[in-house]
Amino acid sequence: HFFNGFYCLGDNPGIVQRRMDGSLRAKNRLKTAIRYSRIISRFPFVRGVFLSGSISKGFMAENDDIDYFIISAPGRLWLSRTLLTVFKKVFLFNSYRNFCLNYFITAHQLEIKERHLYDATEIVFLIPIYNRELYEEFLGKNSWVKNYFPTFRQSEEYTSDGTPWLKQLAEWLLNKTLANSLEKLIHNYSVQYIRKKFKHLEEDVFNKCFRLSENELRYFPDDMFQNMHNKYNKRLLEFQRQSGISLEEDA
Repeated sequence: HFFNGFYCLGDNPGIVQRRMDGSLRAKNRLKTAIRYSRIISRFPFVRGVFLSGSISKGFMAENDDIDYFIISAPGRLWLSRTLLTVFKKVFLFNSYRNFCLNYFITAHQLEIKERHLYDATEIVFLIPIYNRELYEEFLGKNSWVKNYFPTFRQSEEYTSDGTPWLKQLAEWLLNKTLANSLEKLIHNYSVQYIRKKFKHLEEDVFNKCFRLSENELRYFPDDMFQNMHNKYNKRLLEFQRQSGISLEEDA
C-alpha cells in the first residue's frame, strides 16, 4: 500500500504516521547530537566520533538516547571513556538521553570481529562527525558489511576536523608513563566492576552483551543484539506467512 509518499505492507496508515513522527524527531535532535559529538571530540585521546543507534537511521522513538561510536588513541580506550563518563556524571547529571557512550574501539584495531547483520547495519549507518579520514579507514577495515549491504555507500554528512590546542596540551601533560598506568588501572577496575554488577548473567549472555578488552568496549547490558535478532526473525517469519514469499533468515 502507498500512503503519503511511503510504501508499507498491509492496510495500516498509522505506521506511516509513526515513521514520519520518528523521522522528524531524529531531525530535530540531530543538532544536539552534533553539538555533543564535537564536545566529545575535544576530549584527550579521542580520535573519531560517529553517531550510531536510532538517530543514525533517521528515526527516533520518544525515549531513545543519542548513541555514539567512539574511536580512541591506541592504548587509551579506558582512559578516554573514563574522562567522558566523569563529564557525563558531573555536568549532565549522568543522563544518557543525549550522551550514551556504549561502543569504543582503538585506532589501531578498527576491524569489528562480530559479523552479524546487526553489526553490519550499525556500521553502514554511522554518521561521521569527527575525523573523516579515520571513518574511511574504518570502513576499509570492515568491507565485509557489503555481504549484507552490497550497494552500501559511505556517509557524506556532517564531518568536521581539527584538534584544539587544549586537547593537545592535556595529552602532553598526561605523559606516557602516567597515562599507561592509569589505563591499566582503570581497565582492571572497570572489568571487575562490570562483571560484579552483572554477575547474574550467564557467561554466554554476558559475552554477547559486553566486550571488555584493551581495544574494544561494547556495553549493551540489556542484550540489545539478541533482542534485535529475535525481533528480526519473528517479523521475518510473520512476513513469510502473510506473503507466501520465502526469505533467507539472518545467519
